[in-house]
Amino acid sequence: MKLIRSIGRFAAAVTLSCAAIATASAQDIIGRWDCGTMSQDLAGQGTISLDFDVTISADGVYEREGVMSIVMEALEVNASFSIMEIGSWTREGMELTTTTSEFVVEPAGDEAPSQMAQMIAQQMQASAGNGQQQTLTITSLTATTMTIDSAGDETTCERV
Repeated sequence: MKLIRSIGRFAAAVTLSCAAIATASAQDIIGRWDCGTMSQDLAGQGTISLDFDVTISADGVYEREGVMSIVMEALEVNASFSIMEIGSWTREGMELTTTTSEFVVEPAGDEAPSQMAQMIAQQMQASAGNGQQQTLTITSLTATTMTIDSAGDETTCERV
């Protein structure tokens, strides 16, 4: 259960950290950003990685889309999921607060995920559910890149 919570928190942090792009001047952060791939070790049990883009709109809406991969050899889990998240954002200074309104996790690829992978996806969907809020910090912003910090983990996104 602790492992599933860690996966859910990682997915939520990634989701919300990307939305954090919206903090300096609205004009500076509005647009589509490629946030690349983030990976995290699952306490020696495997790895989880997320490759995603986020679109920040001037109307206060963000949308994140990407693919999450989970590899846990001991549990025979090697699965990929499409992730889509929509929510709203507000900013104050360099702090960005995001609120999730929709979060969808679906199997990606041709193979059906294992029962364990399906359970992980369900937990992720439940833990990153509607109404979840997170405050993030934009640590660097240029015309082409933005770096955001979520609980000490930094992600650099490039403008698309």
